[in-house]
Amino acid sequence: MYTLAVDSSRFLGSAGLLLDRTPLMSISFNVKATYSEKLLPMIHFLLAQSGLRLEDVGLLAVARGPGSFTGLRIGMTLCKSLSYALGIPITGVNTLEALAASYAVRDGFYLPLFDARKGQVFGALYEKSGAELKEIIPSGSYEPEPFFRLVLEKAREPAFLGEGEAFRETLLSIFPGAVKGLGRFTRTDPFAVGRIGLEKFEKEGPSDLLSLEPDYCRLSDAEINYEKKNPSS
Repeated sequence: MYTLAVDSSRFLGSAGLLLDRTPLMSISFNVKATYSEKLLPMIHFLLAQSGLRLEDVGLLAVARGPGSFTGLRIGMTLCKSLSYALGIPITGVNTLEALAASYAVRDGFYLPLFDARKGQVFGALYEKSGAELKEIIPSGSYEPEPFFRLVLEKAREPAFLGEGEAFRETLLSIFPGAVKGLGRFTRTDPFAVGRIGLEKFEKEGPSDLLSLEPDYCRLSDAEINYEKKNPSS
């Protein structure tokens, strides 16, 4: 079965095509253009170069977050539209889990991080043991210092993945060795999104098309402003 994986969670976007668990081809872009302009042409190019049509795809695996609010909305909307129009099963994949899976080649702890803005960090802690990647601290939006201290209780020397410049000083005050890997391993492999999506599909079946939504892990700026203007009584 062919799986089409899509990640629009951050500035570097990607799409990948797999046959079962075997990677076939992927395409990424890191340019100043919106996903609404680039994502569908990326998918068409990927399929055309592989000699396939959308109708040949058996599963859509889409990164559901956390990440860029706008990017996630566009990627999710596009994939849900394709799923609805063509009857292709769809499943949502956690972006932090996919980033951890992209680099988890050895047993140990992996700490994927994204800048959540507003002084917060998107983060989670995973442990790889054999073929299993287990969630130790759930994905969420956290205050950096309490989150890093919680991580320290679980893992003395995790592998640091993703973006760390916004909270570099706080992170290094708790994990002095983090500087060795900080900011080096930032790209989410679309094949990891596809493999995780396929595993979920095989275990749980497809995601419900109507209830599948981006997982922002925190309120958007619009929601924050609304709550400020309309405090609950």
